[in-house]
Amino acid sequence: MSRGLRNVTEAITSKTIQPVKRGVPFLQAKEGQCRFITSERPYRCCGEPVTESRSWCSEHRQRVFYTKAPGPDLAAGSQSI
Repeated sequence: MSRGLRNVTEAITSKTIQPVKRGVPFLQAKEGQCRFITSERPYRCCGEPVTESRSWCSEHRQRVFYTKAPGPDLAAGSQSI
């Protein structure tokens, strides 16, 4: 292994590297910040700007609410065999 690669590997596995904590602590989220929970203990939320006066940013709103794809309504018994 080359010296440069070994140094990079050591840096990656070093205990001094901390994971990036994105978002904001849930109780510190301000009006207009996305409240989608991104981690627990401590609870953190996304914190990105929300659309209109909603609770979530556009990305997380799409995860929470989705639209049904057009097609036959199988629940109504319109299956074709």
